[in-house]
Amino acid sequence: MRKRFLSVLMIPLLLLAGCGEREAKLERRFGAFREAVLGAASVTFRGSLTADFGGTAETYVLDVSYDGRETAVTVVEPRLLAGVTARARWGETTVEYGGVMLGMGELDADGLTPASALPVVLQAMAGGGTELIWQEDGLLAARLYAGESSRCTVWLDENDVPVMAEIASDGRAVITCAIQDWKLTPG
Repeated sequence: MRKRFLSVLMIPLLLLAGCGEREAKLERRFGAFREAVLGAASVTFRGSLTADFGGTAETYVLDVSYDGRETAVTVVEPRLLAGVTARARWGETTVEYGGVMLGMGELDADGLTPASALPVVLQAMAGGGTELIWQEDGLLAARLYAGESSRCTVWLDENDVPVMAEIASDGRAVITCAIQDWKLTPG
């Protein structure tokens, strides 16, 4: 009787040990992805994003290119802005176009704009503190700190390629983005 009782008590401990092991595996997997981004010589991708201004939403298609020093964001759509390129260096919060600020509208108190959103996502992938890592619908998901009141959630496919990202500010999703054509060149 006593042995059976002890055996029954051990089952939850074994299950908890398995959960901890699974979480550690997800953390290691995301850590390897993060190291690859941080050490990359270059990263390019296309982001199809929706910016929620709290009453109105606008969509953009942006090409992103990071060369190890700066991030260039080129507008593909809307056509009115097509071809305009914003350049930002890591850690800077303003985006300039040929020396002139082009207003797309700020999404939060930190000055997040649709043009600066994808560099923020890239910065969070490389070095934002990790709040939570989990598995969702076969994707690896990580919620990262992207600012004082902002969080960036990134979803990676089975090959650890980003497929989606979201930026939330003060608990409200202000940017959702589908990521396509991700190419990372190791440094």
